[in-house]
Amino acid sequence: MKKLVLASLLSVSVLGATSAAFASNTADTTTATSNQISKTPAVTDASVSVTAGDLTLSNVTGKDAFTSVSATDLLSAKAAGKTAVTVAGQDLSATVTDQTLSHAGWHLNANFSGFAKADGSNSLAGALTINNKTVGTTDVAVDSATGDAVDAATNGVITDTYKSSYDVPTNAEVGDYTGTINWNLVAGPAK
Repeated sequence: MKKLVLASLLSVSVLGATSAAFASNTADTTTATSNQISKTPAVTDASVSVTAGDLTLSNVTGKDAFTSVSATDLLSAKAAGKTAVTVAGQDLSATVTDQTLSHAGWHLNANFSGFAKADGSNSLAGALTINNKTVGTTDVAVDSATGDAVDAATNGVITDTYKSSYDVPTNAEVGDYTGTINWNLVAGPAK
């Protein structure tokens, strides 16, 4: 009988300990879950600003020295029925930096005052060509870059080189002539 009472007591003890362990775990889970629930949502406002940079033109060639043309060249051309002798200029270059982040690209215009002697007399009626475009007194687009080209360029910097030439008319008078090429950088594609 002692064995039976001892076995019964042992069974009740094990069953009580197991029930207490389960009850303890359930109570802890409920408490932890109820502590994490919040009735009011919490928010954090965040912001960032992206500022546009500039569209700039720099490192433009300062002088374009065309090769000289001789009287013999002009007279020979005139005898052959030509109205002008084409002389080469030096390579011109310019650097455009586009950090506007517009993705619209840009175009570079040029216009030319024409050649005249230092005192303003005897202008030449020839034609200036830059990058295979005839440049007169009104703006002509001589270069451009698409938004994709600007985006692909390191820091939006593109440097290009342009060939130039001038058609000296066969009726030109002897003398030194000067003129001015004006460059204008415009945002967006050429129209």
